[in-house]
Amino acid sequence: MQNDPEISRFIRTLRTGHPQEAQQTDALMHDRGFPEDNAGFLWVEALADVTNQLMCAGQSDKIRALFQDIAGIYQDASDPVRDCIDVSYVENLFFDCPAKICKRYWPHLPDSLQRLYLKFHATAPGS
Repeated sequence: MQNDPEISRFIRTLRTGHPQEAQQTDALMHDRGFPEDNAGFLWVEALADVTNQLMCAGQSDKIRALFQDIAGIYQDASDPVRDCIDVSYVENLFFDCPAKICKRYWPHLPDSLQRLYLKFHATAPGS
C-alpha cells in the first residue's frame, strides 16, 4: 500500500500546494532515517508531525490551508487515500500539543476530519 499510485498523487498534490511544509516533512523523514520517495503513509504521518509543530509555532494561515486542502482531497478521494488521510494524518494531529494549542486549532479542522479524529480518539484534543 505504501507505493499506491493514488497515494503518490496525493502526496505530489500536497508537495505542490505546500512546498515549505513538504520540505520540512522531507527533513523530518531524513532525520528519522526514512527515504522521502515512495514513503506513502509514513510521509503523511510526518506531515502531521510538521502540522503539529506549525500549530505550536502559531502558523495559523499555514494550518488552515493544510486542513482545507486535505479535507477537500478527502471528500473525493479513493479508499486508499482516505485511509492514508485518516490513519496517517488525522490520527496523529495534535499529538504532544499543549491543550491551549489544541483548543485554538480544533475549530479550524474541517468537520469531515473532526469526525475521523473523534472516531479514533473519542474526544476532542485538549479535553
